Amino acid sequence: MARPPILDMTLLCLAALVMATALFLGLRQPGPRYPLTTAALTTALDSDGDGSLSRDEYEALTAGSGAFLLLDQDGDQRLDEQEIELLLLTVNPDFHREQLDDQ
Repeated sequence: MARPPILDMTLLCLAALVMATALFLGLRQPGPRYPLTTAALTTALDSDGDGSLSRDEYEALTAGSGAFLLLDQDGDQRLDEQEIELLLLTVNPDFHREQLDDQ
């Protein structure tokens, strides 16, 4: 079954928004701002248990969207916890610290 083109465009726009947010606000930090939530999310999505999402894992979750390269800020062909967190915060910037972490 073919994906609707609007889904591809939506995912591509979302990935572009993530990159623009990161570049504009300088969100690239030494580690995630919400480590407990980010670690739990990464663990839940990481099917091979290596601590990051490979392109294959990402595409299996997103039905093969072309946004992976935009999300992979450091170009290592993996989405690390920081890149996953940036995606989460970009998708819903209204999250509050209490909603994201068990601190």
